[in-house]
Amino acid sequence: MFGKQTLARTTASAPDPLSSHRGRIDPETVETPELRKGLALWHALKGARRFPSRHQMSPRALGGLLRHTILIKVLDRQNDFQVRIIGDAIMAVQTDPLRGLTTAQVDERLPGYGAGLRRMYDYVCATKAPIAFRGELCREADGRVFHREHLLLPLGDTDDAVDHLISFVVYIEPTH
Repeated sequence: MFGKQTLARTTASAPDPLSSHRGRIDPETVETPELRKGLALWHALKGARRFPSRHQMSPRALGGLLRHTILIKVLDRQNDFQVRIIGDAIMAVQTDPLRGLTTAQVDERLPGYGAGLRRMYDYVCATKAPIAFRGELCREADGRVFHREHLLLPLGDTDDAVDHLISFVVYIEPTH
């Protein structure tokens, strides 16, 4: 399904708490067409900036990518993040609805999961750079296994601060 895994580039200015995260890949090596389109759109919209703004990543700009999109708001005062939008292709696989929840609330429902999300989100905010993962998801409810590619990108009005994150996720159920 997916090619050989490679490690993502990291910046020297921020420690990488995710360097040993299983499945971490270089964002430029994503293979699914949807993630490649999402990354190309992000690069095109950012132009000479470090990253595009949340408003540039509008539903119109995203088009068919909306099905594979998660929009996360950075909550500065609470040192937390809130899931604002989750596309229907993601909801079809992830059976526990996270829309509207903060990572702290996710941790209350699914202990440890919110903390893991927060580490990823914090890292992207600190480095102001994309990260990507590839691997498998085993859905506990029914034991179905899905191949997964996940791209997490920073958004903000200035190059100095990330105020939103956009994530593109594709799940593919292997054929037997």
